[in-house]
Amino acid sequence: MQLKEDFMTINLKTLTIALAAALIGTYASGQFKNYSTEDAAWYNGHYVLSSGKKGSGELNYNFVNGMLKVREEQGTTSFTPGKIAYFELQIPEGGIQLFYSLPADINEDGREVPVFFEVIYEKGERAILSRHTLDYDQNTGSVVVPGNIVIPNVTAKTEKIREYIYLLSGNGILKYLEGKKGSNNTFSLHRNAKY
Repeated sequence: MQLKEDFMTINLKTLTIALAAALIGTYASGQFKNYSTEDAAWYNGHYVLSSGKKGSGELNYNFVNGMLKVREEQGTTSFTPGKIAYFELQIPEGGIQLFYSLPADINEDGREVPVFFEVIYEKGERAILSRHTLDYDQNTGSVVVPGNIVIPNVTAKTEKIREYIYLLSGNGILKYLEGKKGSNNTFSLHRNAKY
């Protein structure tokens, strides 16, 4: 009888380890879902470097890592916002997405760094800009596996794409609205917005 109990203990341990490995594997593949999706989207377009040099080809803007990749006959080159003045993507629906690289205090720590913003509306020196970020919501709880084994403190992370709307005027860039993509486009007014 002891041998059977030892065998059951080993099988339950093996099952628990396998389940934990599966959960970790699911988390690891899930956390890069949006990176992979964005990394696979290539569009025809053109760009202008900060130096003024112009180019065109297939462009890939990945908001997750904030990089622009350009695929031309000579190969693929990656650019940070500090190297690009602006770029345009010709999207399949027939429109054009325009992105500017502008200095902004995105982390609200007093330092301005070049960041890509999509232009939603522009008139003169004023514009409405948009920027997406990828955040994670984290939940911790217990999981019950077959055999009524409780695994405590399992952490699950869910990707959340957030869209921020900014106002650009002579006073600089001001965060105005914040919302979650896929949440019925509900936005909350940013607290430090000044009119």
